[in-house]
Order: sequence, then structure tokens, then C-alpha cells
Amino acid sequence: MNNLIYPITKSSVFLFSNPSGISISIVESLLANHCRIIIHTTKINEWKKQLSHLTGNLNIFFADDKSIKDEYKPDYILCVCYAEEHIDQMIESCKEYVSKAIELSLKHLVNVFIVLPFIQYSKEEVSVNLFANKMFNRHKEKLGLVYIGETIGPRVSLSLYRPAKKLLYELITNRKYSKPKASDDQLFYPTNVSVLSKQIVRNVFSFGGVGEKKAFVSRGIKFNNYVKDLESKFSSQHHKEHEIEKIVTEGGVVIEKVDTNIEKATTQTINWYTENFPEEIKKVEERREKEAVDEKKKNKKTKEKKSFNKKENIKKLNIVGLVSFLRGIEIQKRLKIIVLVLIISLSPFAFYVLGTVSLFSTIEKIQDKNI
Repeated sequence: MNNLIYPITKSSVFLFSNPSGISISIVESLLANHCRIIIHTTKINEWKKQLSHLTGNLNIFFADDKSIKDEYKPDYILCVCYAEEHIDQMIESCKEYVSKAIELSLKHLVNVFIVLPFIQYSKEEVSVNLFANKMFNRHKEKLGLVYIGETIGPRVSLSLYRPAKKLLYELITNRKYSKPKASDDQLFYPTNVSVLSKQIVRNVFSFGGVGEKKAFVSRGIKFNNYVKDLESKFSSQHHKEHEIEKIVTEGGVVIEKVDTNIEKATTQTINWYTENFPEEIKKVEERREKEAVDEKKKNKKTKEKKSFNKKENIKKLNIVGLVSFLRGIEIQKRLKIIVLVLIISLSPFAFYVLGTVSLFSTIEKIQDKNI
């Protein structure tokens, strides 16, 4: 028997994505499957920072528009449109990523999988989801949609745009929090990011998935119950409540349950953020102090503006009274009074007294005429 060692054939996977907990976990899962990963992104520096634990890995590449078209040939294409941060920038970058991914898919005759949030909490996410579905209807033979539950676990960013993560962020940084409140029957699908990424990669390499819409989510739990569980872990007090709006993806989506120990994954999220981002917590404290100072300055300016407007109104009223008074006397006396006003105008108090007296004198004359 020949003891020959054959080199492992590496699949090339194009990944269109900004850095996030799920995209980083997908990179780790692809590396575990001996893949070569070519990342196309507008956030290269942020990606490199997030992948610092993989520095020196020779299977991760970054490609611009030219090189991704000319220098590499993909075996699979993944496009992650699940935003944890900068959701305001998501709509344009994701639509651009999807368009480029489909263009390369048609050129190289390979499949594309687009990762989307199962629950959309913003108009930006809804817009991207509608766009992805529009592309899906046009290119079903090469395209698959993968919906995922709320990601929790290590390396997940605590987004201020997703209700549960925003709550976690405010609880961890020990600031007063705004309590999200959902309808009593609203379900929530917190899903372990590591398990989730493995499921996504498995779906990419399987023969299925193309021409399908799949959702990988944990067991559903009531959102309000999850909030109560989080609150029990911290001593912070909420200062207000806010209603949350959401759209659950429906219509032709095959739901596949992903095993998740929600309690454990939530604890991992808290520990990861606390241990790895102490400077972020410090920044939050500094930002909170700055906000308090800015609020005081704003209140001071508002009071000064009100005071200034009040003085201006009194000044205008006094001028009106003075003019009315001057109209009612002889020209020679009028000239003398104008000179007197110019002399004492250096004194705001004197001007105020003169104007007030003039106004009352005018009113008395009007009353005398009426009599």
C-alpha cells in the first residue's frame, strides 16, 4: 500500500460582508473546512482589527473591485447582510454586495447564498430584505436566502440598533437603560453565533439551499421573558420603556431549528464584552459625562436666549412708547427730548425708565382724548 499524502484541495469562497460577529464566525468555520477566503468589503481596516487573532493565516485575502473580478475564481459566494453596527450604512453597502455577488455568480457559474436577519427591526433591514428577495426571484437557479436568528455569543457586537443587544449594552456599561417592551406573544430567537456559522457553512457546501429560503433559528422564547431574565442579572434601574417594531420574515421560508443553550450563550456574550472591551465601557462613562455637560450648556443657552428675547421685547415696547410720546408734543420739545435720550442711552436702566414713562404718558393722553 502506498503511503501517499495528497494535498487538501481548498475551495475558494468569496465573502461579501462588513465585519460583524456572524461574519467573523463564518470565516473561522470556513478556515476549519480548509477554505481559501477572499473578503470583499469597504471596511478593510475594521476587518483586520476584528481578525487580529488570525493574523498570519495565509488563507485570508482582501480583494478590491478589480482583483475580485480578474485575479480570483470562486467556488462559492457568501454575502452577509446582517448588520450589528452602522445600520444606517447597511442599505447601500449590502445592495452593492448583493449585486456584485450575483454578477460574479453569473460569470463563474457558481452559487450565491445571502445571509439576512430573520427579524427586521429597521426600515434599512426591510429594504435590504426586499431587494434580496427581488434578486432571488430573478436568479433562483443560482441563489439561496439564509435567514438567521439574533446572534449571541463570543465576538458578537452589542448593536444599538437591535433591541436585545442594545439592552445588553446598556446593562453591561451600567447606565440607565431604556426597557424594550414587546407584545406579550412576540417571540425572540437568540441563537449561538458559533453553532449558527457552522450551520451556514454546512448549507453552502451541501447540494441543497439553492432556490430555497431557509431560516436557522433557535427555539422561540417570549421577548419580554428574555428581557426579564437579563434584568435579573443586573442591578441597574430602567428610566423609561419603549415599544419595539419588528417584521418577521414569512412566506416560503423553511425553518430549521438550531440547538442553542440561550442562558450559556448570553453569559458568553456578557463575559466576552466585559473582558475584551473595558475601554469601550470607559468610553461610555466618558460619553455619559460629556452628555451631562452638554445638556447643562444647552439648558444655559436656552435660558440666556429666553432672557435676551425678553429684554429685546421690553426694549421694543419702550421704543414704541417713546415714539408715541414724541408725536404728541411740540417740535422744539421733541428735539430736546431726543438729545436727552441720546445722552442717557448709555444707561440701559435710564432708557428703560424713560421708555416706560413715555408709554404710560401716551396711554393717559389716549384716555383723555377718549373722555
